[in-house]
Amino acid sequence: MDARVMWSAVLLPLLFTPGAAPPPTRPSADFDWQIGDDLGGLPRTVILDTTYSVIENADGSRVATVVNGRVDVRNLKIKPNGVLVIRGPNGCTISATGGIQIDGLIDLRGENNLSVLTLDTTNIPEPGALGGPGGGRGGTGSWRTRRSTEAGGNGFGAFDVVDQGGRGGESGFNHLWPADGDDGHRRPGGGGGGTFGHDFLRPADIVPGYSNPNGCPDQIEIGLDAEAGFSGSPVAAGAITGSMPPPGGSVGPRPFVDGDRTNDFWGTLHTTTGQVIHGELAHPWAGAGGGAGGDAIASNAFPDNPFSPTGDEKGSGGGGGGGCLVLIAQGPIMFGQAGRIDASGGTGGGGENSASGGITHIGGGSGGGSGGHVILGSDDRIDFSRCSTSSNPPGGIYALGGQGGAGRNNLGGAFPGGIPTFPRADALPPNSYPHETAPCGVVAGRAGYVFTNEVGDTSHDFPLVVICAGGDGGPGIIQLHVPTASSIIPPAGAGENIYKMIKPPPVGSIPASGVPSYDRINRPASWDRLDPHELGLQ
Repeated sequence: MDARVMWSAVLLPLLFTPGAAPPPTRPSADFDWQIGDDLGGLPRTVILDTTYSVIENADGSRVATVVNGRVDVRNLKIKPNGVLVIRGPNGCTISATGGIQIDGLIDLRGENNLSVLTLDTTNIPEPGALGGPGGGRGGTGSWRTRRSTEAGGNGFGAFDVVDQGGRGGESGFNHLWPADGDDGHRRPGGGGGGTFGHDFLRPADIVPGYSNPNGCPDQIEIGLDAEAGFSGSPVAAGAITGSMPPPGGSVGPRPFVDGDRTNDFWGTLHTTTGQVIHGELAHPWAGAGGGAGGDAIASNAFPDNPFSPTGDEKGSGGGGGGGCLVLIAQGPIMFGQAGRIDASGGTGGGGENSASGGITHIGGGSGGGSGGHVILGSDDRIDFSRCSTSSNPPGGIYALGGQGGAGRNNLGGAFPGGIPTFPRADALPPNSYPHETAPCGVVAGRAGYVFTNEVGDTSHDFPLVVICAGGDGGPGIIQLHVPTASSIIPPAGAGENIYKMIKPPPVGSIPASGVPSYDRINRPASWDRLDPHELGLQ
């Protein structure tokens, strides 16, 4: 991977929907777009809908239309108090004949699922959260309205393709109900996380002597690996399989099908040996939604007869997938101290609570959405020298998966309202429990971790981890295209590096077996062409 030196400038027109409007006009020679101002104070937010929007230039003298997410300008400036929120069914491409300066925020995150907030409404479905621009929706919880739902709905893939997101968790029932009236004994499986990019492994040599022999994903941050939903109660039976406990939903499929991980990107890559690698993606992509949680069925069999529209505790709808953004500039793309692009997936939600009170989550938690696709290309440079991860929120580029929804007793995932936990309280896959002896346990002082994961249930001699929690969404993909290796300017602040500032690390950077100090990434020598006609910018 670190031998690859050239990204080709095969930046063809992006047609995200069939029957799209005619191609946009060539880039304006004098249209400068500015988000925010120099006055400071409260954020100045502009919402761009990728179906159709009208934008105004910096001095308010002109307007321009945006169709299918295509924006053509001379210069783009996101001021420190500027927030550009991009939403809609299409990805977004912004091309600048001049430069792009990012001092504020470009937000293309998938939306969070806020958890099931009602009681006794079994026959009213729980919708999944919307994705970012082009990102898939989360699956729908409790989607049947006239009988119990056998499993949460699957999440949607990029551009809302059906069933290409995380899988729904299986609903659960208790053979001994109603004699055994414990609501917790009906807990179902949680929904699986959406996927796009590959899981990022804990880097070898992150501390001296560590080699990651078990291929463990990096758990220092939520959303660097995609996770299946967690199983339900050990005494509950699955509505489809009859297995005990009801299984959680699996992670969703990735859009790569040829089995060659070296071409899992968009574009054309040249290596130092002259090899040309064509990316498998036909066009820029986006994140996938998480699967919905299963329902806790108030019956001793499935299907239950008669069905009660108030009896089952519902699983939550899934989190939305992160969106798609392509920034192309003939001048530099520069990040200020707090300059940030965020294409992360949305969080899953917690299932319905018991009528007996408390945040118990009897219904299944849902999966988080995956991170989206961010592509930056400059004929000059991409400059992170002033950018800092000590700002709040941190500067940089982020396409992380969203955390899965909380499970039993509000543990292991995002809290109601889409509020994520810290990594130390995030549910981990079964191979991480018990902490001290598991192949991928997260323990302070091991593998460079400075904290120990504090959740998980190993009762019944089976690693159930956090019952009915949703799985985290996986990372997206970030690509940087520049003329030479030295055209990517790393952060200059003490303790800063690309590994901290770009998550997941960009395609073409030193692989996970390398140390996390990427002074040079992607190592591209040049784009093949930068003529606007060749780039499809006309």
